[in-house]
Amino acid sequence: MQDYIDRNLVRASTTKMAQSRRRQLEKLEITEAPPGGSPPAEFPL
Repeated sequence: MQDYIDRNLVRASTTKMAQSRRRQLEKLEITEAPPGGSPPAEFPL
């Protein structure tokens, strides 16, 4: 998403959308996946 923001801030036609995405990115709380991942899902047949 940061790449999109960097490319589109300079264009007048896409500045507002890029600024909006920047605000969304700032609000996101980036977390890492827990080690080992989640167990595989099991579906009864």
